[in-house]
Amino acid sequence: MEQSKRWMRLITTIVVAAAIGTSGYVQIFAQSTKSLQSELEDKLLALQRDIISYRGEIQQLSQQRESLTREIDITAVEIKKTGAQIEATDISIAQSEDRIAVVTGRINEVQDQIDRKKELMARQLSLIHEQDQKSLLEIVLGEETLSKFFVSLYAIDDLQAALQQDLNIIKEFKSQLDEQKTVLDEELASQLELKNIQRLAKASLEKKVRSKEDLVKASTVRADFLASQTVAAQSAIQEIRDRIYILQGLSTSLTLADAFKNAQAVAVKTGVRPAFLMAILKKESDWGTNVGGGNWQRDMHPRDHAAFLDITKRLGLDPNTTPVSAKPRYGWGGAMGPAQFLPSTWLSYEERIKAVTGHNPPSPWDIQDAFAGAAIKLSNDGAHLKTYDAEWKAAQIYFAGSRWNRPEYSFYGDSVMELASVIQAEVERLQQEQ
Repeated sequence: MEQSKRWMRLITTIVVAAAIGTSGYVQIFAQSTKSLQSELEDKLLALQRDIISYRGEIQQLSQQRESLTREIDITAVEIKKTGAQIEATDISIAQSEDRIAVVTGRINEVQDQIDRKKELMARQLSLIHEQDQKSLLEIVLGEETLSKFFVSLYAIDDLQAALQQDLNIIKEFKSQLDEQKTVLDEELASQLELKNIQRLAKASLEKKVRSKEDLVKASTVRADFLASQTVAAQSAIQEIRDRIYILQGLSTSLTLADAFKNAQAVAVKTGVRPAFLMAILKKESDWGTNVGGGNWQRDMHPRDHAAFLDITKRLGLDPNTTPVSAKPRYGWGGAMGPAQFLPSTWLSYEERIKAVTGHNPPSPWDIQDAFAGAAIKLSNDGAHLKTYDAEWKAAQIYFAGSRWNRPEYSFYGDSVMELASVIQAEVERLQQEQ
């Protein structure tokens, strides 16, 4: 793009420098109008290929974003699913913790029972120990009767047996509760491990989403950049097309620099803006290379025959081989030279044209005379005011005469003003750079 801009500035520098008489620039520009046009066309093709490439990549990026967006949506569902699983695991953990709390409470209660049983057994053992310290005679004498002695002896044994049995049952129950608690602890540990795994999975999915969102953002930024490059390339293409259009019709005998010099020379005497005058000549005859392929006898209105014969006679031209514009499907042809004057109109401007160019007689087919004739006519119709509306109206009158304000003819004034703005921009850019 920057190279294209530099190239465009070079073109404008050459054009205007030539117009103000800088011989070095004139030599450079005059050396190859066709070569310059060819280079511009090559650049145009390169830009068009760039646009195709930009649009292709934009389409790929769009498809990529669609794919990434689908994957993000799918992953978002997986994240929600994992989140729900974590919530379910939290509930299971809470239930397990409640069950463990219940079992732990029961284990503590049983342990209290065991402790109480052990305490009773300790008392019994203490009592037995006290009895063991007495002699058999003392124990017997201590009871009222011998039978009571044996009853007490057997009662102690039965109580010990009962206590031992209860203790064994309680210990067995506690063992079962301990096993149950172990199972619940293992279950809780598994649930906590599962929750950790689920949290890691969720974090991984969230990281995956962030990564894909970053890719979508990067893709969007790239697509926006390519879109801006496409717009810039399209603008450059239009600019190049404008310049190619300006160059078309020029030859080694009439360079763009010469055309600008001619326009500037008559502008000084007529007040018509050079860029506007050049736009008229470009639209009318493509710088004089398309002056028509018609014949005066076939295409010209009979009222102009005498004027045409007078002009060609004084110029020493054969009227039968001198080209005029062909008759269109409507109206008449017969316009002459780069400025496309009708013979009778040309005769009415001859003296003023001669005063500007010094040619006697002036020729409609001479580029200098054509520039002068067009400038004089445009000035008469208000173009010397140099406003948009004044120039547009003068262009309309140049094209349609008294019917200039008919809507169907407005295309001509519009296109002339657009072309004039292109030429004027080139001049102003060069003047700023000097």
